[in-house]
Amino acid sequence: MFRQKLQPLVLLLISSLLLSTGLALAHGGAEETEMDPKLLVEQSVAFLQAEPSKIDEASANLTEVLELETAEQVNLELVQAATVALGQGAIPEAVHLLDRSLGREAETLGPVVEVNLNARLYIAMITALLLTALGAWGLGRRSVSATH
Repeated sequence: MFRQKLQPLVLLLISSLLLSTGLALAHGGAEETEMDPKLLVEQSVAFLQAEPSKIDEASANLTEVLELETAEQVNLELVQAATVALGQGAIPEAVHLLDRSLGREAETLGPVVEVNLNARLYIAMITALLLTALGAWGLGRRSVSATH
């Protein structure tokens, strides 16, 4: 008796699962959409910076960018140069070229430090040298006077 009451519920559950699975599979569609060239280049840069071992995925993305009909957001000449650099194993150069192809300059490795050798610096160095010499002379006088 309990089985007879459960049978319609089980059939409803199975049919809803099959229907939802069919809808999920049908949503993908058979037509292939064109990828955004800027996104592909950014993914290639991410692959090369984060995981240089995935150079094949980065190269595949760049090849796909070069095959696209419209690539207005990237400089294709620089992408081609980056592809050549990757073929030669020059990953940092390829990343720099890809950054330039996106219209941005690559980040420097560290802060740029400028040293100005002006009069203040020379005065400070001479003062430090004189104070060090005066301190050494004073210590020398104390040790000589202590022994006499």
